[in-house]
Amino acid sequence: MGGDDNAFRHLVERFMDEVSRTVTGMMGPVPEVDDVVQEVFIKLHRSLSTYRGEASLKTFVVRMAINKSLDALRKRKRSSWLKPWSDQEALSRPSADVSDFNMTSRERRNELRRAINILPENQRAVIVLRLVEDISTEETARILDIPYGTVLSRLKRGLDKLRIELGDSVIHD
Repeated sequence: MGGDDNAFRHLVERFMDEVSRTVTGMMGPVPEVDDVVQEVFIKLHRSLSTYRGEASLKTFVVRMAINKSLDALRKRKRSSWLKPWSDQEALSRPSADVSDFNMTSRERRNELRRAINILPENQRAVIVLRLVEDISTEETARILDIPYGTVLSRLKRGLDKLRIELGDSVIHD
């Protein structure tokens, strides 16, 4: 049993950064990220016996991270009606300084994160995998279990929405 524990610990170490980046990319830098990352590894531990090797282990793990993130986002959306309107408005309101060229890189990242968070889930997943995680289009299609062309169209639509939201100067292909 100790060997299994060591092997799993190695998997956690191997994929921790990737899972954390994927979950943060999908959800934003929110407190729930740590919980979702932990849920991914719990699910991985329980699912290893069903892993058939049809996709790479990386694809298998990243797909779990996307799915758990989407579950958490849906849960957040269901419970968001409990929050006061002012909180919701503050989350969705663009900052007044988006076009300010003196914005720091941190402010730009925050604006980009806010804009990514308002994308539809299917476009957000593609944007995060392709542009944040720098995963190939082919691998993105495998992870999301969608056709290659669908990845391209969701990427284009997502980038178009980000350009509208942030302006052309912020998004570069």
